[in-house]
Amino acid sequence: NQVKTAGGQTISYDYLVVAAGLVLDFGAIKGLEEVGDVYSLDKTDAARAQKILGQNGLCSIYFADGAVDTWTQMQKLIADAKSGKKVKAVFPEPHTAFKCGGAQKKMANLTNARLVEAGARANADLSFYTNGGKLFGVDIYHEAISNQMKARNVAVNYKHKFVAVDPANKVATFEKHWMEKVLDPELGIEEEVRKFEVVNVEYDFCHVIPPQKAPKEIAQSPIGSAQGWVPVTKETLQHVKYPNVFSLGDVAAVPLGKTGGSARKQYNVLVQNLIASMEGKPLTAKYDGYTVCPLITNIGTVMMAEFKWNPDGPGAVPAPSFPLDPAQERWLMWLLKAYMLKPMTVYGMLSGRA
Repeated sequence: NQVKTAGGQTISYDYLVVAAGLVLDFGAIKGLEEVGDVYSLDKTDAARAQKILGQNGLCSIYFADGAVDTWTQMQKLIADAKSGKKVKAVFPEPHTAFKCGGAQKKMANLTNARLVEAGARANADLSFYTNGGKLFGVDIYHEAISNQMKARNVAVNYKHKFVAVDPANKVATFEKHWMEKVLDPELGIEEEVRKFEVVNVEYDFCHVIPPQKAPKEIAQSPIGSAQGWVPVTKETLQHVKYPNVFSLGDVAAVPLGKTGGSARKQYNVLVQNLIASMEGKPLTAKYDGYTVCPLITNIGTVMMAEFKWNPDGPGAVPAPSFPLDPAQERWLMWLLKAYMLKPMTVYGMLSGRA
């Protein structure tokens, strides 16, 4: 029932709402240990990160100052391709949970669009790497994104864990993994064994989405968990052990959900249940796992991937807000993404109205 601050202050509480977000764990990638943990808006962290990221083709938009550097590195790639040089762009996803599951797809699509715009796409090889066996957890979106990648000639590599990068030599390293049946000579039976192969990939441009984790102040506290995230009942967002603690956003241990669209649906549920808890009433508001990813597919088109938990079992199912095929990329959704989401956030979410 107390929070202690870095400045030495102790604050007592009756109820606690935890919405601390997460930490960018660049240091988990070999070669980026010097970057270490980064908070997106921390200027000291950004200055440390920019000693390595944002130059020599290596970049990341996941901290604020890195976005401008990423644009600069992308322009260098395009200029090289336009001059006739053959270039390689690499887009790896991390092996952990991370905010905005569509982010790397957007980056690949935007790079492709700018190369096409410059008339230099034929001189560029674009490769996408993911640790999983799908591009999206919902089948219709996985199929749609897979078709988009094929149409844009982006090579997709599944089951490749991003483990290291050599900034000086511009090489990204992956652990390709698969399951293989192996005969046990003593027992005479086949067992499935996980196999690995190290894959080194040269690049001219590599956009890094770092592994991500809960802040240590939370992960190592009584309200944290073995995985770091705040364990809550996923529908009510109430802590599983401490009834006067609630959590939402990226740090909450709920399936899916590390998007702003999720937080938009979560905060209304949390507020209703917080008030009910204060009044000694049952927690009746339920979060259904709604998540949205406005997936930029081109300059001018977006696929609005909306989904929620499957009410009949594990996984997720589409949850479109519009009477349109949600797996189609549309100019209308680009208008929503480009011009409506910011005012929705500033004037709707921050005031509690959206």
